[in-house]
Amino acid sequence: MLREEADEDLPLDRDADTEGETGIEEEAEENWDGLLQEEPPAHRVRGRKRSAPHGGKADYEELNARNLEVGQAGERLVIQLEHTRLAEQGRVDPVEKVVQVSLSNDAAGYDIQSFSATGKPIYIEVKATTGGEHTAFYLSGRELAFSRRHKKSFRLYRLFDYQSEPERARFYIVEGDLSDQCELEPTEYRAHYKGHG
Repeated sequence: MLREEADEDLPLDRDADTEGETGIEEEAEENWDGLLQEEPPAHRVRGRKRSAPHGGKADYEELNARNLEVGQAGERLVIQLEHTRLAEQGRVDPVEKVVQVSLSNDAAGYDIQSFSATGKPIYIEVKATTGGEHTAFYLSGRELAFSRRHKKSFRLYRLFDYQSEPERARFYIVEGDLSDQCELEPTEYRAHYKGHG
């Protein structure tokens, strides 16, 4: 279920150490609930697809580098948000327990492992884009399958309107099986030559 949407931009503090306070934590500690609202983004009526430009050549290396940079920034922001959430719930051990799994295993099906106030695991996939809340994002088959298998403990943190100067993003959270809550469109296929038969 779509749970929450931020009603304002949240800054990302790149230089925050794990023991010190960040701008996000200070702001959130004052009123974490005030940063989020219960209203989900309005459903967007899908229009006609834009066709690919004719001619020219896309710089895929540059696009991939930019997407990686935005994704990593989004993960850092979510880790800070999780630290704040857990501290507000009275947990004294959030820094050690929130793990950025994507740094060591990019095939896990999620990016960050956190935990609930009761200590149960939460698996977080982060999707960050520079576009608005209705900008499409990509899910791997592994991420989708993981959300299905772990629907009670899976969260998608959808960061949007990301900007680097100053580094900020808005977000909402989707809980559970993403196949129930996202419009999914296949964009590529894995193919094996059948051979002559």
